[in-house]
Amino acid sequence: MSDATLLLLPAVCDPADATACWWRLSGDAVLSDHVDADWRSQGLPLIALAPVASVRLDFPDRHGETARQAQAIARSAAIEQGMADAATLHAVAGLLDERLATAVVANGSMIEWLDWLAAHGADPVAILPAGALIPPSENWSSLTLGPDGVLARGGLVAPDEPAMRDMLVEPGEEVELLPPHLVHQRLLALAQLLPLNLRTGRFARRRLLLLDWRRLRELAALALLIPLLGLVMGLALMIRLDQDASRLEAETARLTSAAIGQEVSAAAAAAALDTRIGATPGASGSPFPPLAALYQQLQQLQGVTAVSVTYRPDGTLAASLAATRVEDINRLLLSLQRLGYRVTASTRPGASGQMIADLTLRSAE
Repeated sequence: MSDATLLLLPAVCDPADATACWWRLSGDAVLSDHVDADWRSQGLPLIALAPVASVRLDFPDRHGETARQAQAIARSAAIEQGMADAATLHAVAGLLDERLATAVVANGSMIEWLDWLAAHGADPVAILPAGALIPPSENWSSLTLGPDGVLARGGLVAPDEPAMRDMLVEPGEEVELLPPHLVHQRLLALAQLLPLNLRTGRFARRRLLLLDWRRLRELAALALLIPLLGLVMGLALMIRLDQDASRLEAETARLTSAAIGQEVSAAAAAAALDTRIGATPGASGSPFPPLAALYQQLQQLQGVTAVSVTYRPDGTLAASLAATRVEDINRLLLSLQRLGYRVTASTRPGASGQMIADLTLRSAE
């Protein structure tokens, strides 16, 4: 990260006080260090350092076949080794100076830091353990970081406090103090690599929703197309219904023409049949029920067609049907009988090789 603000989180977070120790980083240099509240006005990515006393750093042995497996095992073990309830701890694992490392912190501390930062209008890109600043060494070493100090040797990292130093460092052992320019180098390295970032899981930084104007234009165009698509679908349905109606009218005209012996249109079919029946002496009943029943059954049997249909004065509908198979004609006759009609039929071979059935259809009443 070329330009950033590095902030050491205070040991006690006071929402009314934004004073903290911070550094201004640019490229490969630490431009300045401060102890005030001006870090809020820098307008740069913010990286926070968690106090040494609040984060436990460990360097466990590597287990697992892959780096991801090793980190997962180390993270789980770090939580289990904590003195507090595992549900109250937050842990991360990763590489620090080419060593497998874990960092464990209390959930309450993470919440307190994030709330304090949010109260001052900040949302850090990362929260790193301040103890990660000290380089690995087999000898005792320490560094000063604002009001805090770090004491370390091997895999042990602790706050550099008088009581802690007296307990850990044997009399006569030397403690090397890291010079300021090396501390600055470590600050720059941490800002670049962001090792052991505690902003993961439930504490991960929430990404802002960025508007993709090209995608918005595509969605707007699609929204405009939806009514047009609805109109096209409606027109297609109307055309299909119109075609079905035209086919039905054509079939009606054909059957009526066959019944009365002259060509009529679908619109004139009903009037022509009424005229024909009224002009026929002794005509009784209406031809429409048996004609409709016959037409309905013909629609269900694709292999049967009507050759001729006539309506006799005695109320009998006579028809000649053609089919490739006699079974189809028999199926139609049985269906008409189930509808309550008296049906008589005789079959004969047709000129085209089809079977012709001459039938009469009359109401059973």
